[in-house]
Amino acid sequence: MIRGYFRLNSDKAKLHEQVALLIEAGASSGNILFDECGDSELRRLLDMLEKGDTLLVPGLADVCRSIGEIFNLLRNLRKREVFIRSLSEPWFDFSPANMYSKKLFEIIRQFYLLACQLDVAQEQQKTNERLRGRPKGVKWETQNKLNAAFVMYNQHTHLSVADICRSVGLNDRTFYRHLSQREPLEMARRRSKGAKP
Repeated sequence: MIRGYFRLNSDKAKLHEQVALLIEAGASSGNILFDECGDSELRRLLDMLEKGDTLLVPGLADVCRSIGEIFNLLRNLRKREVFIRSLSEPWFDFSPANMYSKKLFEIIRQFYLLACQLDVAQEQQKTNERLRGRPKGVKWETQNKLNAAFVMYNQHTHLSVADICRSVGLNDRTFYRHLSQREPLEMARRRSKGAKP
């Protein structure tokens, strides 16, 4: 028996469209369930499925939120000899012909293990960043302002430092600190801070 399920989003106008899509794919209207919020109907449907049944969904997002959930769902359905097929993802077709293919299941298992490793690596990187704190050096926004200020400083000698800093949105002290690091000799002949000379 083919049973259908979908998750109804805020757009209730799609209700008839989703039902029609599942009926056209082979599910009978009495065997289609949906959830507006939560997953109570999905759990009820999974309990109703029997050996040889097929679960038909418009998309994987209707039944799973992560790779881990996909893998767990497939493992549970495989134990009960229940099939699943997604209409919007043609590659996700665990019909009787290939549901028990060890090669396909092994590919999914390897994909899941790789995803888990990536998740662990990302979490480790976030933890390391939190422990280290803010990276040393100048923020890229400030560096861009400094670069613009130095160009103006070197090309427009008639502008005061205050005018340059105001035009690029930079603090005078920040400008002079980086100027002393970049051009120490330039500090010997400081330009006036105030209005144009």
